Amino acid sequence: MEKELVMEKAVFYFTTGFNCAEAVILALQEALNEKDNNIIPRIATPFGGGIGGRGSVCGALTGAIMAIGLKYGRMEAVEDLKAVNLAFELHNQFEEKFGSALCYDLTQCDLSSFLGFEKYYKENVFQRCVEYVKSAVELFLDLLNEK
Repeated sequence: MEKELVMEKAVFYFTTGFNCAEAVILALQEALNEKDNNIIPRIATPFGGGIGGRGSVCGALTGAIMAIGLKYGRMEAVEDLKAVNLAFELHNQFEEKFGSALCYDLTQCDLSSFLGFEKYYKENVFQRCVEYVKSAVELFLDLLNEK
């Protein structure tokens, strides 16, 4: 699947009600041809807004890191650090691009509170998150193509 199409798909999911983590992993799941996986997007649901809306690691980044697990995660307890190393690299690239990998730093909104959520929509922070969703997908796909 073409990178632009995957990015558009992630934005579509995000703008139609899925949270950032769900949107990213749904789009990347399709791009990786892992369509029969019945735990997605459910496994990503609590990661939106920086894990339960608490502002920690950006959900879009978390969704992309979960997609690394889909592609390279291990099924047996054997030493294989490929997924860990790719997650490390993706996290660093995202942080370099945006100055932080933390949802609160990126949004300046406490999404665990009504006032924070109100600010998120009132000040159109949602549009900034669209960029984080697109970039998480793009960085993932670029990293996959490099490896």
